[in-house]
Amino acid sequence: MGTRENEDVFEKRLSTIETKIDKLTELVTQTQLQEYRISVVEEGLKDLQDAVIEIDKRAGNTALKWIGIIGTTLVTILLGFIAVKVGLK
Repeated sequence: MGTRENEDVFEKRLSTIETKIDKLTELVTQTQLQEYRISVVEEGLKDLQDAVIEIDKRAGNTALKWIGIIGTTLVTILLGFIAVKVGLK
């Protein structure tokens, strides 16, 4: 094998390695973004749980408590759906 052939093989391998590094870098970036999105969703869920606890502590209207429970359930389902969609990208 001549020097030129060695250089061509080296360039081809280097190009393959650079492509793999680019893909890995993109994957790491996407993973970090997904982790951030999930942390935002979890924070929102904590706020909702606190709001539900406050509603439950209030004396009185049973209908208001049921609306709070139903609303919290719907929001939890929505946040779970968003978290799953973010995780599947």
